Amino acid sequence: MNLLPKAVDEFRSRDYWDQFFDKVGREAFEWYSDFIDLANILCKYIKSRDEVLVVGCGNSTLSNDLYDTGIEHITNIDLSDKVIKQMKKQNEVKRANMKWLQMDARKMTFDDNQFSVVLDKGTIDALMSNKSEQVLSDIDQILHQVDRVLRMTGRFICITLAQKHILDYISQYFFNNKSWLLRYHHIQTSKSFALPVFAFVFTKITMKNPVCFK
Repeated sequence: MNLLPKAVDEFRSRDYWDQFFDKVGREAFEWYSDFIDLANILCKYIKSRDEVLVVGCGNSTLSNDLYDTGIEHITNIDLSDKVIKQMKKQNEVKRANMKWLQMDARKMTFDDNQFSVVLDKGTIDALMSNKSEQVLSDIDQILHQVDRVLRMTGRFICITLAQKHILDYISQYFFNNKSWLLRYHHIQTSKSFALPVFAFVFTKITMKNPVCFK
């Protein structure tokens, strides 16, 4: 089954993702790694009291697994209305407190400072297929929204392959604001995945200069 688009720009299309999840069906599609690989890192930065936003949730079990650890204040958004309806139906009884919304990450309708954690696993990687003017504009809009909806001391956790053009761009975006602390972790994956996977954690703080820790 071929899930890849004919052109990388299709990653930014709602129609592409609706068709993608039609092909995948009810089987969870996990980008890069499963929850078991991410649990230690995620549970270090996300606590039960946190209000969590998952961007580009797809039909991953990541939010379900987080919920089952006791982190119940989770809002999931995705461009595909099809997958949102599917996931909402699957979880409406067992995980009744979790929210599922069809929403464009570039145009979030949440209040300022609404969340203490924003979590992305592979969404920015998929959208930043090249460095065209349109792609960079889309990424700028998403990062602006992340900044806007995050509270002070909130964490933006980005699970990524850390390709150079992506890492350089998002790091520069946050560092230009001079109000973020960056930590990063190499994820040891149980899947036979060819490329290394990382968790970059940007913490929103008030200080004169950005700081980076491994």
